[in-house]
Amino acid sequence: TLGAIAGPYATEKLATRIDLNWLFVVSAVLVELAVVCAALLGRRADRRATAASATARHEVPLSGNAWTGWKLVVGSKYLQGVATYTFLFGVVQTFITFQQNYIVEQAISGAVERTEYFASVEKYAQSLTLVVQLFLTARILRWIGFGGALIALPLIGGLGFAALGSAHMIGGATLGVVTLFWVLFRAFNNSTMKAAREALYVTTSREEKYKAKNVNDTFVFRAGDLLAAWGFDALKNALSHSLAGAAFAALPAAALWGAVGAWLGREEKRRERTPPS
Repeated sequence: TLGAIAGPYATEKLATRIDLNWLFVVSAVLVELAVVCAALLGRRADRRATAASATARHEVPLSGNAWTGWKLVVGSKYLQGVATYTFLFGVVQTFITFQQNYIVEQAISGAVERTEYFASVEKYAQSLTLVVQLFLTARILRWIGFGGALIALPLIGGLGFAALGSAHMIGGATLGVVTLFWVLFRAFNNSTMKAAREALYVTTSREEKYKAKNVNDTFVFRAGDLLAAWGFDALKNALSHSLAGAAFAALPAAALWGAVGAWLGREEKRRERTPPS
C-alpha cells in the first residue's frame, strides 16, 4: 500500500516537470528493479531450502495439469460461487472505470491535467486504503463478518451507480460523484473485500487453493473485465451514448454480485462448521 501511495504521488509531481512519455521510462525502470529483487529472492530461497532440506518437512508436489484448476471449479458449487463473485467484480469495476474515463475526457481537456487527476485520485484511494487497513479492517470483519464484507462493496457499487446515473440525468457534478465513487470503491476493495475474498479459500483443499484460486483470480476475473469492456461500449451505443443509461444498467450486475456475496458468506460459515472431506 505504501508503494501504491508513492507511485501516484510521484506521478502527480513529475507530470508537470517532465514529458509524459518519460513516465513510461520511469515505470519501466521500477519494474526492472522489481525483477532484480525477485531474482535475488529466488536464489536466496533456493539456498535456504537446500540448507534446510535435512530437517524440513516437504509436502508432496501437486500433480495434474493446466486444466486441473478448471475441473475443480466446475466440480464444486462453492468454487463456482467464488468464480461468479469474482467475475461480477470484474464487470462492475470495469463499468466504473469506463464511466470515469468518459467523464474525465469530457471534463478535463489537457493530457497533463488528466494525468494529474488520475494520479491524485489513486493517491487518495490508496491513502484511505492504508487508514482502513491499519485501524478498521479487523473491526469491520468482526462486526459484519466475511459475508457482510462481501456484500459491502456491491452495496457501494449499487449506490454509486445510482448516484452517478442521477447526476448524469440532472446535469450535476458527475466528475465529483465518479471521483468519490472510485475512491471509496478502490479503498474498500483493497482493505476489506479482498481480505474477505481471500478468506473464502481457508476451508478449501491445498489443491483448490493453488489451482482453482489461480483460475478464478486470473482468467475468470479478466473475462469479466473483458466482457464488461465490450458490453459498456455496446450498451452506450444502444442507449444513444447515454452515460446515465449505462450507469443505471449496471445496477442489476451490482445487485447480483451482492446476492452471490451473501450466499458465499452463509456457505463459508457452513463449511467452517462442517469442513468438506
